[in-house]
Amino acid sequence: MVGSMNNNIFNIIFLIFCIGCLLGCENSEPSKPSKPIVLNECVTHDEVLGHAHVTIIVVANGSPMMLPQGIGIQPDCMKALHTHDGSSLVHIESPNHNDFTLSDFMDVWGDQNPYRELPDINISLNGELFPGKFDGLILKDGDRIVVDYREAR
Repeated sequence: MVGSMNNNIFNIIFLIFCIGCLLGCENSEPSKPSKPIVLNECVTHDEVLGHAHVTIIVVANGSPMMLPQGIGIQPDCMKALHTHDGSSLVHIESPNHNDFTLSDFMDVWGDQNPYRELPDINISLNGELFPGKFDGLILKDGDRIVVDYREAR
């Protein structure tokens, strides 16, 4: 009888522990996404948590160029980083709170970027020379970025 009672107490304690974990331990950081968006996945406007805008101007050998419309948009797919028109405004629309970088945008633009082969690159962020590389510049709402591509000197 005593062994059976100890077994029942153990089962009750185990059940309380399991319920506690289900209620409080499973997701202790609700602001973090459970699955980061993969850069090349399609997103829809219904699942977007945030909508930010960054202006990116490309300068190629001294000539400023606007970004073309439709970067990151195909008839049946819109990427988290994309352009709608030729205004150089990049839309950042993601179903989670990822930090996207300038490198991520360049990856989305991909082979369609006619300047990607120019070897000498300078980047400015909000009017100041950015000392890092594409992958170190996190895109933030309202940023103005100039990517200056030049032939090697």
